[in-house]
Amino acid sequence: MLFRQVFKEHTSVKFFIENKIDYPKTIIDDNYLISKGLKRKIINTDFPTTVLFNNEKNIDSDVIICCYGGMVEHAIETSYNLLIDDEITTKIYVPTQISPIDDSTINSIASNNSIMIFVEQGYASTGWCSQLITQLIQSEKCKCDLSKIKIIGPLEEPIPANIFKERDFFPDSRKIISKVRELT
Repeated sequence: MLFRQVFKEHTSVKFFIENKIDYPKTIIDDNYLISKGLKRKIINTDFPTTVLFNNEKNIDSDVIICCYGGMVEHAIETSYNLLIDDEITTKIYVPTQISPIDDSTINSIASNNSIMIFVEQGYASTGWCSQLITQLIQSEKCKCDLSKIKIIGPLEEPIPANIFKERDFFPDSRKIISKVRELT
């Protein structure tokens, strides 16, 4: 609605500004991770990808979750709840840079044979997750079972300008947990 209204007005200059914070730096703090039963590992030092895991040896998690930005907090909450309620272990990949996607991140994700959930802030059909899955499939290290890969993203509709509707619009921990349970 807002988008249409702006273009109905007869002005030659239009600005859309999206305010972002560096979610991983504000959310992924050691005390918070410990309270959620998570440990951290960093891969690739140029543009690091943070890997959060809740099994002791960081191997063969039941579920891999890939996300960025505002979805990180939901992934952490999902990880905690799946471990406590269902005894499902998770590994969460949080890249610092989403484009181009670093080969070490792709190879690390591709070497898993777990259920993979990609949580997208943008539209699933055209977002970062679609690009990442394409690169995973093309990786020489790919062990992925395509039937175990799912993208969770918002509906392909305009983003609501109402904060309450916006919360329902984007993926959250409830939606992620539901998809994981559907696949296990």
